[in-house]
Amino acid sequence: MVAGRTGGGWTRPDRVVAGWWRTWRCRRLLDPLWRDLCEAFPEVRLARPGLSPTLRLARRVVEIRDGLLRLAPWRHSRAAAVARRVAAAQRLDGLLHEAVVEAFVTADALAARERGLASAGSGQNHPAPAGHPAAAGEVDWLCLLARVYQRSTAVRAARRGCLHPDRRIRL
Repeated sequence: MVAGRTGGGWTRPDRVVAGWWRTWRCRRLLDPLWRDLCEAFPEVRLARPGLSPTLRLARRVVEIRDGLLRLAPWRHSRAAAVARRVAAAQRLDGLLHEAVVEAFVTADALAARERGLASAGSGQNHPAPAGHPAAAGEVDWLCLLARVYQRSTAVRAARRGCLHPDRRIRL
């Protein structure tokens, strides 16, 4: 009979698959936000050598953050106020509330930039909420932000450019 221990340094195959699946899913969730930011600022897109899925996800996070920083001049505090009212009307709180505000302001800023409106915004950047640790929390935060950016009807209105000074949404 053979007795012994297997595995000290081995990783269970189901954990590897679960990690790969999570990485792939996160990259797919980030695609619409990443695509819009790279369209607005092509210079944030990094070179694409063959990388592992984890490194590709890390690059995607860096590119999104760079795009959000470059978008700062078009961010407007009035859009943030409208977004807060929308989130409050929907009785959202916590991270979801913050994600709605961030997605709404980002969509409004992208639309303003696309229409060539002057960069007279407040220039505010909204970092990830305070409760997030750096690495895993950043990915989770950006995935939530991307999900809201893609699915929220209020954010879709901002993406169509309904919040600009010539035609602001009133709630």
